Amino acid sequence: MPTLNNMDDVYQHFNFNPSTQQREAIESSDGPIYIVAGPGAGKTRVLLFRIIFLILFMGCRPEKIFVATFSNKAAKELDYGIKSLFTEISMYTGDNYDITGMYIGTVHSSCRKLLTDRSFSRNRRRHKLPKFLDELGQYLFIKDRFIKKCLKKLNMTESNFREWLAVSLEKQLYNKHDVTIALIEMFNRFTEECIDSSSFVEVEENDVKQFGILYDLYVKELKVNNSVDYAFLQQAALKNVNSSDSPRFDYVIIDEYQDTNLIQEKLFFSLSKNTGNICVVGDDDQALYRFRGGSVDCFVEFPTRINQYLKLIPKRIDLIDNYRSKKQIVEFCRAYFELTNWSKEDGQGEYRIENKEIKAYNQDSSPAVFKTQLGNYETVATEIANTVKEIVDSGKVNNPNEIAFLFPSLKGKFVQVMKAALEAVGLQVYAPRAGRFLECWEAKAIFGLFALILGIPLQNGYKGRFEKFHNWIGECLTEANKLVARDPSLKHYVEDMSIDLKIRSKDYQILMQLMKERGINVNEPYIPSRMSELLSSLKDISESTKKALIKSSKFLENKNPPQEKNINYVISSVTATDWNLLDLFYRLVGFKAFNKSFQTAQDGTDNESIINLARITLYLSSFMDNTKSIVTGADFFNNRLSNTLYNSFLYGLFLLEESEVEVKDGLFPLGRIPFLTIHQSKGLEFPVVILGGTGKKKRSPSRIESIVRNISNKNGEPLEKIFKYDLTRMFYVALSRAENLLIIPNFSGRGIVVDDNFKELVRQNNELTFLHEFKIASLPLAKVSNKNIPRIYSYTSDFLLYQQCPRYFMLYREYGFVPSRSQTILFGSIVHRTIEDLHNFLISKRKNFN
Repeated sequence: MPTLNNMDDVYQHFNFNPSTQQREAIESSDGPIYIVAGPGAGKTRVLLFRIIFLILFMGCRPEKIFVATFSNKAAKELDYGIKSLFTEISMYTGDNYDITGMYIGTVHSSCRKLLTDRSFSRNRRRHKLPKFLDELGQYLFIKDRFIKKCLKKLNMTESNFREWLAVSLEKQLYNKHDVTIALIEMFNRFTEECIDSSSFVEVEENDVKQFGILYDLYVKELKVNNSVDYAFLQQAALKNVNSSDSPRFDYVIIDEYQDTNLIQEKLFFSLSKNTGNICVVGDDDQALYRFRGGSVDCFVEFPTRINQYLKLIPKRIDLIDNYRSKKQIVEFCRAYFELTNWSKEDGQGEYRIENKEIKAYNQDSSPAVFKTQLGNYETVATEIANTVKEIVDSGKVNNPNEIAFLFPSLKGKFVQVMKAALEAVGLQVYAPRAGRFLECWEAKAIFGLFALILGIPLQNGYKGRFEKFHNWIGECLTEANKLVARDPSLKHYVEDMSIDLKIRSKDYQILMQLMKERGINVNEPYIPSRMSELLSSLKDISESTKKALIKSSKFLENKNPPQEKNINYVISSVTATDWNLLDLFYRLVGFKAFNKSFQTAQDGTDNESIINLARITLYLSSFMDNTKSIVTGADFFNNRLSNTLYNSFLYGLFLLEESEVEVKDGLFPLGRIPFLTIHQSKGLEFPVVILGGTGKKKRSPSRIESIVRNISNKNGEPLEKIFKYDLTRMFYVALSRAENLLIIPNFSGRGIVVDDNFKELVRQNNELTFLHEFKIASLPLAKVSNKNIPRIYSYTSDFLLYQQCPRYFMLYREYGFVPSRSQTILFGSIVHRTIEDLHNFLISKRKNFN
């Protein structure tokens, strides 16, 4: 079999010709490495080949490598990429590499994995894991439970609390939803900056002291409920890592390091404290996530910070060649960025990494950046739509989804104007953030059918947003009624399910009423002989519940040793359904109303509907994880389940209008032009990019930011400059997504905000070519490339599944549908966990013996 003797053999095998800087980044061995990588510099490929170098030529075992990044897309790109490369290497050399033990994922997924890592536990025992609250879970926890604790602690009414918090935070808070969001932002920032309640003791401002009291209460409530939010998940992981002195990883690699916050920095430094082998890659000019707690200072000041922590000086490597964009696009991006003044007040340096200048690898100097005629939204939109239509019709792009519109926000007026202009010339748009996800047809259809079966939730006469939410429920019911009217089989199914649930609810009420009349406490143990005689006299319960009671009594009576259950448990179990909400979803989508969604995805003509259905399964799974998966008769008493699902969970989604959607695997519906926020576009690239806005209304620095700086004595970018700096970085990310063509709207009109940098570069720049001068023949043909993340398919997990059912494979493996919980095998899981526990116990004993 052939061999790979050095990295030159590897490069040649994979047809990769790295630059001098890329080679240095790949083949540098030990010590901290500081990689400054501009847009389009090929950093993902560099990281993948660095992992190959460490395993093949540095003798590092895969399980001793820790790789983390900050988005699901980037994590999957790294994961699938390294699997693909090592599969090819194994086929070529005949050597086998088990890389399943390598840590590759987002920071949060890696933190969850660290909590289960037996290497950090005494005798490799299994850790008791806390309940994890995602963004929606944290929102519901604070809104539905924690605020009540706040009111009691501060002895305030809800309105007084809202008014006090609004004044203290210097922001408008109109309702409970706004209060919840404000508390989440405040608590997350405190946690991410490693600020604890004791930090508030010496604070002079009374309001800030009160914030400390609330934060302390929040921390205690999380502990009481054995829960962690995203921020505390990282703290828990850090505590777990610090509990062990032995080196768990030989090499730590962090991608997108400019988005790191203080708690994450401490975690990464702790993981690399024994070896000093930490490699960070990032671009401070693309730091976008300050609003999520990201601190660009962690990357800009990395050399100083790593020296303070590990007493080591990192090697700096600059990846400055842009392989993505044409020369004029790169030059325009650089000119835009440099118009912002980054100098420090004392003249000693800048608030960014200095001495870097991104260069275009593609030296084609033909026009690639165009501006529209000066005009209002309608005029600009019409000119852009006609140009996009010409590009699509010319075949210069392989599919309309290779043309992207990038907006600062998808809530502005221009989004709708531009969408209408494109539709007027026959082009379709995909805009995942232009409106609520719950407004899509699939969500209305599914949740409308759910309401017909589970019962319509109560409104109780509330007005405002709650009334709007129930108007949405009304639209869902309208859509559901249309579906059942067109499909008799669906109508019969919905009616049968509804009747069955009413029977179960009635049986539950009868049994509970009997216990009440006989003075029996339902929390007492269920004694089969006593209860069987009592329940046999019941005439009004259904036959199915009677049979279930007899079966349960026999089971408990014959159990050896006897299994004790209370009366309430037995009554709930005998009135329970044999399905959960995900089961119900899968039964409903089997009717003909949803046939087109599956067929168009299978044919490859349109996959937007199937993407929406997959997302519904994620929400249903989240609801079940945070409430309960088993549905009993008690859940239908007074519409309890329906009220919880709609008036709490879905209402929370409705108010949040969904958190920022990360585009899954770069997956865009075929035949549609994507409308994305600039944040969504991070890590993506497109042959043609149209900027959807050139400014944002200026906002003052948040009160929380100033509080954090005062308490932590933290320096950083001046508060008054934060808005301008973040705006510049955001637009720089947008501009640098373009490969062959970048179109800038030249807005003018009342109420339209234009950044000063764009005024100078676009409006006042006579050298920038107008869009009406654009020649379609000058646009390079877009390369035929798969923008989706490469997938590695296994024989057992993929091929056999596909052989069993191609559509099943499409749903669960390709589009990420969440399987129903009823399909999981509890016994197999228990056996696996037991064997794993024994295995780790023997490993710990062997280590102690040695």
